[in-house]
Amino acid sequence: MKRYVIIALAVLLAGCKDTPYRVGVWAGPTGANVAKMAESEINFSGGANKRRLKAHLVAQAAVTQHLLTPELLAANLDTMVVDSNVIAVVTRIMDDVTEEATKKFEAAGVPYLVLNPVDENYAATHPHAFLLAPSIQEQSKFLADIAARDKVLDRVAIVHVKDKYGESMAAALQEALRARGANIVHVGRYAATADSATVLAHGLETASKKPTAVFWAGRSPSLLIAYGSLLNRARGVRVYGTDLIESYHVYQWPRYYDGLRFPRVVDPLSSDSVIAGVRDRQIIWIGRNELTNESLLTFDAMKLIDYALDNGATSRQALTEYLRSLGTGNEPYPGAVGPIAFDAQQRARLPLQLAVVTHTAVGTAFLDSTTVAASRD
Repeated sequence: MKRYVIIALAVLLAGCKDTPYRVGVWAGPTGANVAKMAESEINFSGGANKRRLKAHLVAQAAVTQHLLTPELLAANLDTMVVDSNVIAVVTRIMDDVTEEATKKFEAAGVPYLVLNPVDENYAATHPHAFLLAPSIQEQSKFLADIAARDKVLDRVAIVHVKDKYGESMAAALQEALRARGANIVHVGRYAATADSATVLAHGLETASKKPTAVFWAGRSPSLLIAYGSLLNRARGVRVYGTDLIESYHVYQWPRYYDGLRFPRVVDPLSSDSVIAGVRDRQIIWIGRNELTNESLLTFDAMKLIDYALDNGATSRQALTEYLRSLGTGNEPYPGAVGPIAFDAQQRARLPLQLAVVTHTAVGTAFLDSTTVAASRD
C-alpha cells in the first residue's frame, strides 16, 4: 500500500514544473513543522499553479538545538532575497535582525506576511508587508481594557523581554494603561538570553512592588520561572501575558500557569472542524499537538500563497497586488483563523479573544476591544 501511495505522489508531482516556487519561513520550530505540513498537502494536491511549492526554512538544525545566532539568522534571511524562486516570505519581525531583513525584502519587491504584532502604521513604511496579527497598539488597548474591567489598575507592573518586540509592546502598554488611569509602579526588562537566576530576580523585584496587576511581555518559560514568586509574594495579583506568552507548554500544562490571561485570535484547541482538522493532521505529522496561533497563521499564510499562485499571481509583484486585493477586488481567503482580507493598512483585522488559564484547561472569554471597553464601568 505504501508503495502505491509513493507512486501516486510521484505521478502527481511529475506534472509539475521542475523548479519549485519557494516560500521563505521564519516561525520557530513549530511554525516550521506546520509550514512543511502545508507544503506536503499542497504538493500532494498537484502543486501550486502546476509547480511544486517548497518551504525555505531558516536553519532548522541550529534552531532546534538553540544554536541560532543573529549572524546565522541574517544569513538565512538573505538567501530568501537572492533566490529568485522565493515568491514570498512568512516571518516574525521581532528584533533588529528581522527588521534589517525587511529592508532587503522591500528593495527586492518580496511580499512578506508578518506573523506577530507590529506597529499600527507599519505598512506605511513597509509597503510589501502584510500583517496577519492585530497591531501592538490594538493588543495593548485590549489588555488595558481587560485590566480596567477587572479593576486592578491601582498598582501596575510591566516586565518585558529586551528586544524590539518587548520595547515596543511595553511602550504601547504604558500608553494604553495610563490612558485608563493606571498607576504604573514598576517597569522591568530582561535579556532574551537571561539565565533562570536573573529572570527569578526580576520576578522577586516585581513582586516587591506589591502590584495589583502584572503585564508580562515575554515567553512562557521565562514567566514560569517567576510566576510562583509573583503569586506568593504579591497576593491577589492578576497576571496578564501578551501574545508572546502563548505556547504549547501553556496548553499542555495549564496547572503551572493557573490564573494567567493572554490575548489570542483563535483557540487552537477549538472543536471547530477546520482548526480540529489542522490540529489532527499536525499530530499525525509530528506525533504531538503543538498548535498555537502563530503556527495556525503560518499554515494559513502558506495556503494563502498557494491560493494566490493558483489564481495567476506567479511573480513577486503579482502576488503583492493580489494580496492587496483581498477583500476588495477579490474575496477574502477562507483561512483556518477566519476570513483573511487586508485593509488599507495591509492588516488582516482579526478580532482578539481573551484566553483564561485555569488549573485544568485554557478557556476563552469571547471579547473584543469594543465589548471590553463598554463593560469597564
